[in-house]
Amino acid sequence: MEIYLNDCSFHEQFYDRQRLEEGFRVFVGVLNIIQGLTVDYTFYREPHLPYRAVRDEVLTASMNRLTEKSLTQLLFDTLNRIEAANWRENPVHSHDDAFTCEGLDVRETSMAEIAERKLRNQGLLGTLINFPNSRYSPRLVLDVIKNGSVTSRVVCAENKTQLADWLKEVLDLGSVDYDYNSNRPPADGQTVLRDVTRFQKTGQFQQGRRVHLEIQTRRYWYVDHLHYGHASHLEVFDARGLHVGESDLEGTVDTTKRDREKNIDLS
Repeated sequence: MEIYLNDCSFHEQFYDRQRLEEGFRVFVGVLNIIQGLTVDYTFYREPHLPYRAVRDEVLTASMNRLTEKSLTQLLFDTLNRIEAANWRENPVHSHDDAFTCEGLDVRETSMAEIAERKLRNQGLLGTLINFPNSRYSPRLVLDVIKNGSVTSRVVCAENKTQLADWLKEVLDLGSVDYDYNSNRPPADGQTVLRDVTRFQKTGQFQQGRRVHLEIQTRRYWYVDHLHYGHASHLEVFDARGLHVGESDLEGTVDTTKRDREKNIDLS
């Protein structure tokens, strides 16, 4: 598993110190989850954090200027406890290739690096960690375009809930039974997708959730990550990527919920 601190999520987006401090609290929550992982992973970040969340101020300076010094110490201590690697020491992507995301040039960034690695290894489990309040805040998946034609879909997380949900999904963690009073979407293992004789995992993700192939019908299924509780359901698509309908957690498809505007890219 590879986890990347998204350097593109630091773009001088903060003007208010109080909101910046709230952002650091969210960031600590994410780091605590990473620190507690018991599976093998590599956390990639640059050693001196040369990013800027506040105009004309590097991140370490912002950390040192927090009003709550205990939070400052917690941030440094948590970062120091996570053994980090620097992907720039041995990059996989080439600076000669163009990488864009939402129209912005992201070549020679962590976004380009994880995008290239996923293109070379479709089975790679990897995610970007976005600093709060960035331009990517509403996203769970980012499309990174290589040389204007090849798309690499990269999962991202900004807070501990998003990261924990992704980890539960890819590592098949959590209870088998879904609590319909929950305020979180079900894990894959809490739905019909747990039946490995009926479904196989693909290397694709939608809404940050893994797409599964139904072996017999060649339909594609994934948990709708935008709904939870009694509204929980799975989205179902045919072999061409066209929407078939919605399924309940036990696998009964309601074709009256078909949406002709929905489709998934299977290329």
